[in-house]
Amino acid sequence: MALPQEIGYCRGADGVRLAVARMGSGPPVLMAGAWLSHLERDLQNPALAHWVHALVRGRTLVRYDARGNGLSQRDVQRVDFDSWVEDLEAVVDWAGLERFALFGLSQGAAVAVAYAARHPARVSHLALHGPCVHGLLRRNPPEKVVAAAQAMLDAARAGWGVGSSSFRKMFLHGLVREAGDEQLRAMDEVQRHTVSADVAVRFLEAAYQIDVSADAPQVRCPTLITHSENDPCFPFAEGARLASLIAGARLVPLPSRNHLLMDSEAAWPHARQALDAFLPSSWSGPGFTLTPRQREVLRLVAEGRTDKEIARQLALSPRTVEMHVARILQTMGCAKRAEAAARATELGLLTP
Repeated sequence: MALPQEIGYCRGADGVRLAVARMGSGPPVLMAGAWLSHLERDLQNPALAHWVHALVRGRTLVRYDARGNGLSQRDVQRVDFDSWVEDLEAVVDWAGLERFALFGLSQGAAVAVAYAARHPARVSHLALHGPCVHGLLRRNPPEKVVAAAQAMLDAARAGWGVGSSSFRKMFLHGLVREAGDEQLRAMDEVQRHTVSADVAVRFLEAAYQIDVSADAPQVRCPTLITHSENDPCFPFAEGARLASLIAGARLVPLPSRNHLLMDSEAAWPHARQALDAFLPSSWSGPGFTLTPRQREVLRLVAEGRTDKEIARQLALSPRTVEMHVARILQTMGCAKRAEAAARATELGLLTP
């Protein structure tokens, strides 16, 4: 489902142009920039779209393309961890966020940890998925692992930007082991439009050198960490170690072999429920709670169905549907069905 968003631009500390998107309404949550983002294409990316939908449910979601990615400036001098943190700082100031929840996915999780540690007064909640304390080359790996990492960089230089998608799909298999051919094709289509070979290599090099071991103990806000138990990219042990370094952090292990959790796998509802329960939300609080049946009716209303059509599909009486609709309008403070459908779409209430 398409979500309306407003896109603007700000500048990083070194002048790099950053594309920023805002969508939804409610308590603010900021998604830290991460590997391969594209504000206009992420909602067609099977690895990211469901995360965006989950985060915007009853919230104002602010996202941005990391430097060198998507709609942000592609030709950049710096691609390193410090520049990633500086860019997050620039986006926060540009968006006028005084206090907000912060979400980090994959490499963006380490950026979020560093920001939360250095700006404790700004971050109310910290949610992370698939994080690491140390990047691959900061874990004292054996020589064969170092050689494999260098081989990956060499292959990316040679194969990322060529016409064939063979290397990019091989790379995706290292992030999502259990993705279908159609999902891989869709993800590769986003990759192809998102980043150049040069920036892809520099991103990997910087990610290999991540180290937030000093920042993590300085985080003071409530923290939720979800992590796939068989993560092929950042081992589960990295998420567990991060949880041990952040006072009071909650770690939720997920039965998955994917680094980027897909919405088609059994682990996704557990991750989504943990996220919904943890992050502040305008629709889940007192005075604005819809029952599962009401949300089901509202979804069909948004599709333009009549009460009789809804009644047939849900095996209800038209009168019962009419009562559900009336209660939905009252709960949401809307005068018309179309207004409730539009607001529900904006808040992400209709997302499965």
